[in-house]
Amino acid sequence: MPLPDGKEWLRDAQLQALQAQIAQLEEQVESYLAIKTHKKKPASLNMVQNLPTLLIQWRIYKGLTQQQLADRLGWHYQQLQDYEKSDYATATWQTITKVAEALVSGDEKSSEVA
Repeated sequence: MPLPDGKEWLRDAQLQALQAQIAQLEEQVESYLAIKTHKKKPASLNMVQNLPTLLIQWRIYKGLTQQQLADRLGWHYQQLQDYEKSDYATATWQTITKVAEALVSGDEKSSEVA
């Protein structure tokens, strides 16, 4: 389908987006097959049990106070304090993910957290 003059960049952008999606899907399939055929072991399930401690440790490692992290999250610091005190016992998965993302934000080495 021909594009109007000056819109070739749109086709290039769409092509690049599709190529990125294909590469991501190929990587996911490769990882799935490696796990299914026991060539790769999944991450330890202990990580889930240790997640509350890891979130607190990462906050400390990043040099953030509870107030500073709460500000990043748009929360009152007491909310974060309550979560940390209870080892995130009442936190939803969405909340835990939001905290992890706030800890990663602005970090050039964000892949180290994952």
